[in-house]
Amino acid sequence: MPYSKEIIRKIYQSLPEVIAQVTATPETASINDGIAKTYGLNREQRLEMGDEVTMRLLSITSDRAFATNLETRLKVSSEVAQKIANDVKNQVLSKIPEKALIEQEGVVHNMVKDLSENIAPANLPMVEKGETAHEVPHVEIPNTKKQEANNIQTSKEERVQTTQPAKSAYANGQDPYREPFGNH
Repeated sequence: MPYSKEIIRKIYQSLPEVIAQVTATPETASINDGIAKTYGLNREQRLEMGDEVTMRLLSITSDRAFATNLETRLKVSSEVAQKIANDVKNQVLSKIPEKALIEQEGVVHNMVKDLSENIAPANLPMVEKGETAHEVPHVEIPNTKKQEANNIQTSKEERVQTTQPAKSAYANGQDPYREPFGNH
């Protein structure tokens, strides 16, 4: 599930000190770069890896989904993604007590649930102040039975005149691009 910048900012602000220290240090960025170089990741892949590691540190990405997300975002094999995930766990996540990460996952789950309930989906129409969502201008639907009764009263000649096609804009009334009917 993609998270809005607002939700990520609120999660970051709610981090326990022990996780915030690891997340914001240049040492963590250096470790991430070293891991990326080890597996020959290009610049774009390094940025994606850094984002995914941050999502793991914020407990937005669960431990179970971490390697799978790396595989998808980095476009690498599952074996390489698993090795990268293990290196990140051993070199970065090992600095954070397991209990703190588990507690943070619960906090994030509740926070996302609360925040997402208060955010209206983007596909709903906007309702201006003073309006209600169910006000719709009333459009009168014409009564077709009255029109049918009026049409029955018109003469046959009038109906024939109205069903004749309009005059052709082509010379001699012939469409030069139309195939002739009948004899070939």
